[in-house]
Amino acid sequence: MKPERAQHIAVTAHAAFGITQALGALLVNKGIISRDEWVNLLTQQAIDYKTGARMNADQKKAGDLLSAMVLALTTDQTQARN
Repeated sequence: MKPERAQHIAVTAHAAFGITQALGALLVNKGIISRDEWVNLLTQQAIDYKTGARMNADQKKAGDLLSAMVLALTTDQTQARN
């Protein structure tokens, strides 16, 4: 792998991790999930990334919860504008 490509992958992964952490904090702060649930989801995700496993129920749940958070944020922003 070319060094530029490896660096791009590393930067992208780092940014994705930061975004995931920020959205997780919002989920917990809004009371959508508990801190323990979020930690468990991140732990399972990390294990799956390391083992290359396919998406499991916990990862799907994390994706669904993140989608719900985006919807909640969008709804809050729309109501604030009106």
